[in-house]
Amino acid sequence: MNRETEFWTVDQLAERLQLKPSWIYQNIAKLPHYKLGNLVRFNSNEVLEYLGTVKRGPRRPGNTH
Repeated sequence: MNRETEFWTVDQLAERLQLKPSWIYQNIAKLPHYKLGNLVRFNSNEVLEYLGTVKRGPRRPGNTH
């Protein structure tokens, strides 16, 4: 599936991840982003790709989810 690229603001990314914008700012160095003067933008495809590579915690025995 090929998604059209969108650029998200901090508030839009926070909303999509169900996080507070302050969390985004505190962790911005870990997220792929573009700085345009005082503005920060996130390429939707790059963010989704990055989130797919983030290590998940270990599964507990018997946990199938």
